[in-house]
Amino acid sequence: MAEKEQQTNILFRFLSLFKPYLLICIVGFCLILFEIIISFPRPLFFKYIVDTIIPNQDYKMLIAFVALTVGSLFFQNLSSLLQSMIFINVRKTFLSDLRLKVYEHIQNFSQINFSNKKTGDIISRILLDIEALQDLMIDKYLFLLKDILYSICIIGAMIFLDIRMASFSLLIIPLFFIVFNVFANNIYSLSELFQQKRENLTSSLQENLLGKKEIQAFNVNEEKLEAIGQHIIKSEHLRRKRDLQTAVANFMATNINVVSIIVLWGVGGYLIIQGKFTIGSLIAFTNFYNMLFIPFSRIFSTNIAFQTSLASAKRVFELLDEKSEILEGTDELIVGAGNVKFDDVTFSYDKKNNILNNVSLELNPGEIVGLVGSSGTGKSTLVALLTRFIDVDKGKITIDDQNISCVTFKSLRDNIGILHQDVFLFNESIKDNITLGRDISTPDLVEVINILGLDEICNTLPEGINTKVGENGKNLSGGQKQRIAVARILVKKPKILIFDEPSTALDNISEDIIKDILFKLKNNHTILLISHSSSTLEIADKIYEIKNSEVYLKNKGKK
Repeated sequence: MAEKEQQTNILFRFLSLFKPYLLICIVGFCLILFEIIISFPRPLFFKYIVDTIIPNQDYKMLIAFVALTVGSLFFQNLSSLLQSMIFINVRKTFLSDLRLKVYEHIQNFSQINFSNKKTGDIISRILLDIEALQDLMIDKYLFLLKDILYSICIIGAMIFLDIRMASFSLLIIPLFFIVFNVFANNIYSLSELFQQKRENLTSSLQENLLGKKEIQAFNVNEEKLEAIGQHIIKSEHLRRKRDLQTAVANFMATNINVVSIIVLWGVGGYLIIQGKFTIGSLIAFTNFYNMLFIPFSRIFSTNIAFQTSLASAKRVFELLDEKSEILEGTDELIVGAGNVKFDDVTFSYDKKNNILNNVSLELNPGEIVGLVGSSGTGKSTLVALLTRFIDVDKGKITIDDQNISCVTFKSLRDNIGILHQDVFLFNESIKDNITLGRDISTPDLVEVINILGLDEICNTLPEGINTKVGENGKNLSGGQKQRIAVARILVKKPKILIFDEPSTALDNISEDIIKDILFKLKNNHTILLISHSSSTLEIADKIYEIKNSEVYLKNKGKK
């Protein structure tokens, strides 16, 4: 019972997403009503032709009714075509909007949110699960309503023709619902399990592709292939079980229809021999029954398909319902001098072991502050706290006396430029990787490129600055990637600069360029320089060390 209630809630929640498309859906439904009105009486035309027109040899009426039937078919098909055009457009727009909505939602996740998930799992939900929602689209419900209205009209017409035959026909209808109830819950459960297994497969494939160098270097191709094979076998086994259940359900529904028509002709034939029924009435009745089976069959198939889509909808809503670990502020950050203060800051990833403990630190404008410490002591955590990728457990961080927990993410991050230790480049051009879609003037772009010596690199490439760098910059050296990452910071022109291991993958010349740039920028900026390299830290005005979860001014040996 609880599962049924959960499915109902998912269904209504999904339908609520269609509010922006209500007007166009109303137009589509009007076309559906038109199709019902124009096609529903057609079997009565057949009855009139067989029972009245042919016996009376009325050629004019025969031609008129044949033309009326052809016209009815034409306008029915035209209405169906227009419905398809409308709902294809709605479906396409809705799925695109939903994918963007989910992507926008996860963009605001904190690092802690992402640490609990595999990237492949998220991709699976955005692409595969949303694609599987096709059978929950609004047009399916409108067509379902159309089939219900069709069924009501047809049952009324069958009762009008002969209540005995109608009563016999309606006795068969409960069989459809029995078959549906037998298979529906199993199909839903199998669909949910299949989506989970496919998610695991997507994650494993992504990990293996990203780790292909390690797989080849350690010669574990066969082991990884076997593991992927197991994921495929498990997911396909569940798919086969689900599809088999669906096929059996459809087989039983089809056989119920075929047997019932045969029995119907037997009963109708007996009544005709008895003189209590006409041939035209039997033909009309058979047509009505076939017309009744089509919507009933669609209602049955649609409900079976709903079970698969409901499982996907549940997974999509689970992602949308997940709240970011960090709440965004509402104020706009206004940066003047760019003074940064860590005031008694404590942070722990597991809420048990503090990475930072009561840390107080001030970064003043016009100076370069160096930060050192062994791996895992919390240097990158300090940066993540300043940019609010994660949030403090205790204490506060201010920029020009404004608490960063009260400001918007955009206004905060617009004023901070970060060179991360692990540089990531998109599979786009060098120019696009520097601008990241921002409107950067050509003079500013050219100036930064020349300062960093990227012009020399671009001149050696086939398409210059418009050359694609490959997936994560695989067509470039580590030093070239690092320079592009620095360039994207400089064109942003932030007041606060953070360089996390800027000399990584750089040669001596490139490192000297970076040091020279930082030295020139320091008068008008607040700069935090994290590095293990003593040569890089030569330009620092003071150096702090993180040790035992606390920060010490290194050259004075005191906290």
